[in-house]
Amino acid sequence: MRVMSSQIDEPTVAISLRVPENILRSIKLKAKADGKKYQSLMIEYLRKGLLEN
Repeated sequence: MRVMSSQIDEPTVAISLRVPENILRSIKLKAKADGKKYQSLMIEYLRKGLLEN
């Protein structure tokens, strides 16, 4: 797997992703509690997962 080349994000790209309803609901609730947008929280989780590997 390719390592992220920098910590600076490039422009975003729209994708279609199927997610189980319970996971999406949990992410939206967590994002709301943290005062964030749910898509931003999903990006944080993706980034964290990439950096751990």
